[in-house]
Amino acid sequence: MAKKLGATVIGHATGEKLKHLESLGVARAIDYASEEFDDPNLGGGGLSDVDIFIDLSGGEFALRAVALTKPDGIVVGAPLGLQQGLDAAAAQAGCPLDERHRRTGPCCARIRG
Repeated sequence: MAKKLGATVIGHATGEKLKHLESLGVARAIDYASEEFDDPNLGGGGLSDVDIFIDLSGGEFALRAVALTKPDGIVVGAPLGLQQGLDAAAAQAGCPLDERHRRTGPCCARIRG
């Protein structure tokens, strides 16, 4: 849907799931078994200034997602509960997250510094 609305869609998977992403026509499919999505030397260049980051992994991955999200961007987490690492970073930045305001642009900007 995002692609149909004009977004550049980048996927992060491995194995058969990576092949599935490619079959969906993502602009870039990153193999997390051999590449780090935040590596500036990544083929095609590292990611930065991401508008919306959908994180289905949590933990350290969530913090790395925030670092790549532009100041007014959004990080959306999996419905498995808030990632503890993101909670800690938000609290340290002085913008603790609640269910209604979780992972929104202003907080991402404050977490990034």
